[in-house]
Amino acid sequence: MIMHPCLTLPLYLSCPNADPSQLPTPNDTRISVKQQECGYFAAVRFSGWPLDFEVVQAERGLRSALLRDGLNPAPGYSLARYNEPTVPPFLRRNEVLIQLPGFEWP
Repeated sequence: MIMHPCLTLPLYLSCPNADPSQLPTPNDTRISVKQQECGYFAAVRFSGWPLDFEVVQAERGLRSALLRDGLNPAPGYSLARYNEPTVPPFLRRNEVLIQLPGFEWP
């Protein structure tokens, strides 16, 4: 497997009240386990291969809508890809996620 030095691939496990130290120790030193705090995220969905300009366009559109609605989005974003590589582009599902710190569900 070819690894890019700047590429990270987060895998999220939904384990409420779980202790990360209880997970098996990875066999590869390049793999690390971190605990991510819970929170709310806004998402916008798009299909196809997530090309750079499409991701930036989706992020800007989502951030603009959040600000227009009076929400306070965190800096940065995450790109979520949900399909295996063999799925045709028109069936692929991608999302740009922006965290909403301090947001409380009504």
